[in-house]
Parts: sequence; structure tokens; C-alpha cells
Amino acid sequence: MSSNVDQNLRPDYDPEIQAIVDYVLDYRIDSEEAWDTARNCLIDTLGCGLLALRFPECSKHLGPLVEGTQVPHGARVPGTPHRLDPVKAAWDIGCIVRWLDYNDTWLAAEWGHPSDNLGGILAVADYLSQKNLANGKAPLTIKDVLEAMIMAHEIQGVLALDECHRAKAAGATGAGSAVIHLQCELPLARVVYSSATSATELHNLQYLCRLGLWGKGTPFPSFGDFKEQMQSGTCTPARSRPFACALSPLPF
Repeated sequence: MSSNVDQNLRPDYDPEIQAIVDYVLDYRIDSEEAWDTARNCLIDTLGCGLLALRFPECSKHLGPLVEGTQVPHGARVPGTPHRLDPVKAAWDIGCIVRWLDYNDTWLAAEWGHPSDNLGGILAVADYLSQKNLANGKAPLTIKDVLEAMIMAHEIQGVLALDECHRAKAAGATGAGSAVIHLQCELPLARVVYSSATSATELHNLQYLCRLGLWGKGTPFPSFGDFKEQMQSGTCTPARSRPFACALSPLPF
């Protein structure tokens, strides 16, 4: 009977999730440039959101799902009278921030707008602060908001580095080459390879420089040497064995 029943074992979290949690819990931000950039980003993002309120097509999406809903300690949407539950407030803030598409852009391998994260950050921070005040506790500070912004930007930025649509052009385009350059210039930064796009040509693997398939300590001094021997079929068993061993545990 027991052979027909799945084991009731909860699998561990994916390594990527664990790495993100460790970073958020343990990392201490000591870069003045990062703090200054976050302040400017906060001001710029709020400005984009307030300007978007001038457009009825944007503002009609805002507010409670059911008119007249009262939410204790509701999170506020900047520039409006709305006090909403944190989930809807996050959506509304994200809506006004992104409506005009003017907020900051991270031109990595796959482009994005990291300040979109402020929808969730501001909504949760305001809700928790009002709840704390109601219970006689101290509210969150702007520094807490800025810290969350910096970490959100770092996490999204690192993940965006690997999106293969542009990264696979490494060495041939500015965007693709920037992916390799950033990984080399920031050796302590964690990089998560999480692309859903497979490489159709061997040269598209060049941006995966953290996998340890070529370079120091491997049978292939450079990516060029790795590609040449793989394409020519002259790779000896002794040299290809470490390659196969390195690939076997990877989640392709």
C-alpha cells in the first residue's frame, strides 16, 4: 500500500530563492552612491505617478474593487484619497508609476523598469506603518523604504542580466557584451542564470561565463578555445569529461 503513496516530504526551496532570501536578510548596504541613487529614484518615480493621474484612462483603474470598501490601516495611493488593502494599493501605485512609461529603465540583457517594485514596497510600508502606529509602535522610516528599493533593484537587475534574448549576442552587440563586462567587473555579485530561452548556436553560450566551463582551472583557456574544439569535434575525452561533469548537475 505504501508503495502507491507519494512521500510526504516537502522539497527544499530552489537555490535561487534561497540566495535572494540570504541577500535580503544578511546584506548591509554601505554605498553612499546607492543611497543617493535610491533617493533620486524615489522622487522620480513618485513624479511619474503623480503626472499619470492627469490621464482619466489611468485614474479610472484606481480605487477599491467594491465602491465604499473600508480597510483598517489602508495603504494610501499617492495623489488620491484612496486607502486600500496592500494588494490593491500595490497594483494602483504600480499602475500610476508605469502608466506613462517614464520611470527608470535598466538596459541589461533584458530591459526592465526596476522602480515598478515601488508599488509593492510603498503599499506594504504604509500599511505596516499605520498598523504599528495604531498599536503604539514606531512606523517604518524612509530609510527602510530606500533599503527595500536598493535590494529590489539589485535582485531584478541581476536576474535581468541573464535573460538570453539579448545576452546571447555577447561579443557581437553592446548589450550582449555589457552582460559579460558586468559579471567580470562585479565578481562578488551573485548571478542567477534563469533563462527560459535555449541557445540555438554554440556561440550564444558566451555570456554564461560563471558556469566554469572555460577559463582558469578548466581544460579550455578561453571561450574561443572551448567553442573551436566543440565545433571541430577535436575535443579529446580527457578535455570533454570535465565539461560533461560540469553540465550534468545544471538545471537545463
